[in-house]
Amino acid sequence: MLTMLNRHLLGKSLNKIQLNNSRLLITAHTQSTFTNNQVELGEDNVLKENPYYEIYKEKLHRLKQENLTAYKEKVDKLKAMKKPSVKVTNEEIGIKSQDSKTDSFKSIFKAKPARIVSQTNLVKQKMLIDVMNIELLQQKSITQISEIWIQYHKEKKDTPVLSAVIPYKNYKAFYVKSLEYPMFVLPLPRTNQGYEFMLVQFQHYDSEVKNCTAHLTPLIAYQKYNENAPECMSIEYFSDLVNENNIDNSIVLMRSFYDDKLLSSMEATCLVNQLRIFYEENNFKHETLLKLFNKGHSEFHYSDVIACVETLSI
Repeated sequence: MLTMLNRHLLGKSLNKIQLNNSRLLITAHTQSTFTNNQVELGEDNVLKENPYYEIYKEKLHRLKQENLTAYKEKVDKLKAMKKPSVKVTNEEIGIKSQDSKTDSFKSIFKAKPARIVSQTNLVKQKMLIDVMNIELLQQKSITQISEIWIQYHKEKKDTPVLSAVIPYKNYKAFYVKSLEYPMFVLPLPRTNQGYEFMLVQFQHYDSEVKNCTAHLTPLIAYQKYNENAPECMSIEYFSDLVNENNIDNSIVLMRSFYDDKLLSSMEATCLVNQLRIFYEENNFKHETLLKLFNKGHSEFHYSDVIACVETLSI
C-alpha cells in the first residue's frame, strides 16, 4: 500500500521515465494496461472493478474466443477474488501446542489484530513488543532468539510468511539507502511471459536507524489505483533488539507477509532477495538505478534493472 505522501513524487517520476523501451520484455497482461480501447462495452462492471481485472484481461479475451465455457468459469473465479490484504487474523498467532517448544512459541508471540491494506497510513510504528513478549527473550542468546524467530514462522501453516535474521551492520546500510531512495521497481520473472514489475515503497518512522516496512504492489495496479493500489506483499523489519553497546553482534528480525493468490513462496523469496541486494550491497550500478528511478530521470530504463537481476544468483 503506497503512502499518499509520495504519490505526487512517484507519479512525476513514472511520467518522466520512458516506458516504451523496445528492449523491455513485459508480460502480455502488463502491456494490456495501456490498451483500454480493447475493453469490450458489454463486460460486467463488477468484474472491471476487481483490482486483478487488468492483470487477467488479455488472457480472458483470448480464452473467450477459444473456449466460452472455460471463459465463464475463469470470470466467476475472478469475480470471487477480493483485494489482497495482509493475512493476519484476530486469533492468537501460534500453532497448536504439541510439545514444550510450541507452548513456548504461544507464550512468546502475541496476537496481532487484523488490518486492511487501505489503513496502512493510519498504523503507528510497529514495535517488536507488539509481536513478541520480549521480556521472555532477555535471558536468551542471539542464537536462541534467531532460532525461535525462524522456527516459529517456518511452522506456521495458516499464513503465507517468510522470515529472516539480519546482522545489524547490514541492516544499517539497507536502512540508510532506503531513506535516500524510498521507491523502486523489482522485476519478477514469470514463466514464458517475461517479467512483471513490482513497485516497492518504504515506510519509515524515524531518520535514525529504526524499524521500517516495505510495501509492494504490481506496477500496473499502481498505475490504475495510485495510492489505493492493493499490496501483494509487505516486509517488516524490527530493530528493537539492537544493543547499542554491542552493535557488532546485534540482529534485526525480518518477516514478510504475501498474497499467495498472486505470489508463490519462491517468487516472494525472490523479491525479498532482490530488495536486499539492491539496497544492502555497495554496488555503484545498483545505486545508480535507484537514483535515476527516484529522480524520474529519462535515462532510467526498466531493461537495465532486468539485466542486473539476470546476473544475480537469487
